[in-house]
Amino acid sequence: MIWNIQLVFDAADPDVVARFWGIALEYNSQFVRTTLEEARAWRKDYPQYDGRGRMDDEEGRRMPIYIQRVPEPKRGSNRVQLEISAPDEPPGSHADDEGNEFTVVAGPVRALRNVIFDCVDADRMLEFWSQATGYVPAEGRCDPTSGAFRIEGGHLTAYGERVPDQRAVSTLGFREPSSFPDGVVHDLIPGIAFRATGEPKRFKNRLHLDLRPFDRDAERARLEKLGATVQRWDTDYVMLDPEGNEFCVG
Repeated sequence: MIWNIQLVFDAADPDVVARFWGIALEYNSQFVRTTLEEARAWRKDYPQYDGRGRMDDEEGRRMPIYIQRVPEPKRGSNRVQLEISAPDEPPGSHADDEGNEFTVVAGPVRALRNVIFDCVDADRMLEFWSQATGYVPAEGRCDPTSGAFRIEGGHLTAYGERVPDQRAVSTLGFREPSSFPDGVVHDLIPGIAFRATGEPKRFKNRLHLDLRPFDRDAERARLEKLGATVQRWDTDYVMLDPEGNEFCVG
């Protein structure tokens, strides 16, 4: 079972990309409250974090976003793109500071609404990703179950199963689960949508999903049965979905 999903950006400058998306999605995060210059100064004091960035929502409502520096430049349009809702921004196509395409649609709350996969076979991709994540499929997309993530008795639960506290802290903006009142968290987690383009994947994606399971090896085996393949293993399993899109399990 997957207890958490994290969005991951490849980037030339993790601080620039993290700051763009933290502000665009209104994350309640210390990183957003600092300037880019302050973030650069912080990295000088903590060089062990060079090349990595992370955006957590201290309110526990949004998914974690991780940013990692990569040497290769962006090539072509991203086959994994984001759709955000916003009440105060013109709808249409946009790009972040490193050219990652995204779409803005009208909505009452500024939030990440969908992770959109361009694909050849949208039905097959919906089948795979709904089963991989446990999301509910409907009308060509899949969404997390309402109330799937809760604080119960001071602990984070996912689909009724308790998440170990040390793992829960890393997905609740590094706050202890007991610091949240009992109730629903992660209520602004996006769904996954699929857009048939007829064009196969050609380049490594600049965005991918990290799946956090209760049992990594069991989950790897389950995902292989669903049609995924293992590309490599280091600290996590780097896997490919049925159309070759990278994702990680670990």
